[in-house]
Amino acid sequence: FYYVYGVLHSPEYREKFANNLLKELPRIPLVKNKHTFDEFVIAGLDKLPSTRVAPYRVAGAPWHLECVLDHIIELKSPPGKRHAMIIATVVQVHIAADLIQDGIIDQARLRTIARCGYRDYADIDHLFALDRPTERP
Repeated sequence: FYYVYGVLHSPEYREKFANNLLKELPRIPLVKNKHTFDEFVIAGLDKLPSTRVAPYRVAGAPWHLECVLDHIIELKSPPGKRHAMIIATVVQVHIAADLIQDGIIDQARLRTIARCGYRDYADIDHLFALDRPTERP
């Protein structure tokens, strides 16, 4: 994903294929050597080593979750498509110190993005708290 994103957004690619990009689907060049390929370089991102899992983290991100895969649950999908639910266990959390206030994460400062469904996402503009009920009816 990051490779394709990096290629499609690179100024060199857009300049070289400017005429064709308006007329046809983009062509993605193949990686010459998958062992020396670095998607962080292509995407213009710096990386940090993870502490509990093999993949790198994105440097500069205010928080990171290191996760290990538990299950992949195949969901009902239309012909030719694959939909799955990924269930993972968070094994390490990294949070920038300036996001913690009074010992808890400042959710408004974090500006979490939530997946709502379909192609819809939401970010936090207004934050409110609700007390949990202490007894069930």
